[in-house]
Amino acid sequence: MIILKATIFIKPGQRDEFLKHLPEFIEDSRADSGCLEFEVLTDIENPFKFVFLQKWENENTLQGHEHASYVKRFKEAIAGCISHNKQTVIYNVSETRNL
Repeated sequence: MIILKATIFIKPGQRDEFLKHLPEFIEDSRADSGCLEFEVLTDIENPFKFVFLQKWENENTLQGHEHASYVKRFKEAIAGCISHNKQTVIYNVSETRNL
């Protein structure tokens, strides 16, 4: 399983524009083959900080998502909303257990 955590910061005044494009992107992502979970969170102390948490079956399904046409459209639509570079971390998980 692959877990991806991406953090982005939105420019003040661009939050509504960013949020306008988010629901369709989330819906399309969750419908992707191999998507196990797809969540977008916002920081309660910083309403311009968003964290994308994604779980994928494997690297191939994540790569398929990254190359999907709707991802390109979303990135183009929000490009003017992002204040600075995102931080992305990918975890390759070989085992999980419930606590």
